[in-house]
Amino acid sequence: MSVVPAVLLGFGVKQPALDRELQAVEERHLQIARHMTAALERYLVDVRAVFQFAGAQLRTGEPDGKLAGLLAKFHFDHLCLIDADGTILDRLDVPGAPAYQSISEVPAAMLAGMRLSRERDPSHEVAVSAVLPGLDDTPTMVVSGPGAADGSRVMALLRTDYIVALQRSINFGEKGHAAVVDHAGKTVAHPNEQWRLAMKDLSAVEPVMRMTNGETGVTSFFSPALEREMVAGFSTVPGAGWGVMIPQPLDELERQAEDLRTITLSVVLVGVVVSALLSWYLAIRLTRPVIAITNAAREFASGRQGARIKGQHWLPLELSSLMGSFNAMVEKISSSERELRRSGERMQDFATAAADWFWELDDQLRFTYLSDRFEEVCGVSSDTVIGKSPRQVCEEMIDDPSEWEEQLAVFDRHESIREARFPWRRPDGGVRAIVSSGAPLFDTDGAFLGYRGAARDITEQYHLSKKLQRQANQDDLTGLVVPRRFNNDLRVHLQSAKVLAKNVGLLMMDLDGLKKVNDTRGHAAGDHLLV
Repeated sequence: MSVVPAVLLGFGVKQPALDRELQAVEERHLQIARHMTAALERYLVDVRAVFQFAGAQLRTGEPDGKLAGLLAKFHFDHLCLIDADGTILDRLDVPGAPAYQSISEVPAAMLAGMRLSRERDPSHEVAVSAVLPGLDDTPTMVVSGPGAADGSRVMALLRTDYIVALQRSINFGEKGHAAVVDHAGKTVAHPNEQWRLAMKDLSAVEPVMRMTNGETGVTSFFSPALEREMVAGFSTVPGAGWGVMIPQPLDELERQAEDLRTITLSVVLVGVVVSALLSWYLAIRLTRPVIAITNAAREFASGRQGARIKGQHWLPLELSSLMGSFNAMVEKISSSERELRRSGERMQDFATAAADWFWELDDQLRFTYLSDRFEEVCGVSSDTVIGKSPRQVCEEMIDDPSEWEEQLAVFDRHESIREARFPWRRPDGGVRAIVSSGAPLFDTDGAFLGYRGAARDITEQYHLSKKLQRQANQDDLTGLVVPRRFNNDLRVHLQSAKVLAKNVGLLMMDLDGLKKVNDTRGHAAGDHLLV
């Protein structure tokens, strides 16, 4: 569960990492390009200021002695005053510069560059041309500005040393670099020295095209120099139109993303190994009590009531609680089973005392069960009754089943049987008085399932009741009815005679001297007299 998502994360991290790298590159490279254009803009402002100061000095004819050093500091090669035809009217030599003293006229290419720069940016008095070959064929820019009232102009040659040094300071990754082009798209500073010296035209490259239009942004393109797909941030120096481009190969970013994936997978691998070792250790520590619980549960299920889990040390609280709870549960179940067994024994004793046998009927009102004492009491095997209905049993075992029709109809109505009494004729000729009670059974949907009930042999109680009934209505000595019964019978005869308009005869007899016989001869003699 830990390995699968981690590995998926490791393999899926490359593209998000590459996307993040691209986003970071876009932000970083564009920021570098903007910082570099800001530096070039400040440099251009300083160049123009120094040029204006030097031109003013040259026009006066008495330049300051330190002016040449100032021009050299800002990489000027030559400063001169020329007429409209390009003839050099006056000049100021710069220490360490190529020997321009040998020429008297400015080359036509430089004059054309001066004219084009003034036409391109007429808002500035000081115009800077595109990069041109200098007198020694090194990349050079022509800086020009107004001269005296006679139409002369001040011109200076500016080397690209500062721009090249600034470009070379930007170096990152394997092939990440900076490139600077002029407003025409020609190379001013580039890692490829041959391209720089040849002032290679890069105007066909997409970011250069956009820079010559004054745009700032981020783009991807194919680099002719490196023959790779590149991503670059680019910006433009206001006024001069120089373009600054900060490109980096896309495959470098892909390698960085691949390295991140490798690191991620390595971390995943280490984590998996550590997790496996921890899991193995924890499995031993954690599954041991679980196995003990399982074994104890198996033993308990097999009937070994004394199954318990022995205490173990250094366990998590949850497992210790689980083991304790299991032991408590086993103890409680064992106690409940003992109590249930005792309750069952009690219920068996109560049932045995309350009934002689138990019976069950199915949903078709057929006997399906009779307990053991049925055969002892009724004198027939339970097999002769199983499968028969109560009505069939009554027809076979009772002299006059019609007498019990109402009680048998209760079964058909699925009502409870309450103390129903039946005379049972045993095969040996004896008759037993049976009383039975039962209740209908229904499922949760109310469908009838059958009956369950109990029966008792009340033969002795029945005969005793008959005897008590006779004793309550008949005198034991004479066999005559007792006064209470005689009075009831007389009342019935009188009411019947009244309704039928008939007479009733009543004979009354006195026994004279009975008390005297009892007193003088005893009650036995009195009883003999009564008989």
